[in-house]
Amino acid sequence: MGIAFERFDEESKKRGATFNADSAARRLETVLELQRRQASGEELNVAERRYLLKNRNVAADLAGAVGRLIDA
Repeated sequence: MGIAFERFDEESKKRGATFNADSAARRLETVLELQRRQASGEELNVAERRYLLKNRNVAADLAGAVGRLIDA
């Protein structure tokens, strides 16, 4: 029973790390697109500007998520 629980725990960690890395990569992609639009002179709406502010550290989040994925 203990071995089965350990396997389940390890698989859960792997799935969680994969989800976190995927989520951070998608957020980084969105942030880069919004920054590209902003740099080209396009006016961003309020929601897009808030998204940029909320996700300004997404590159660091992605690096941490990839590190956790490697550890798992």
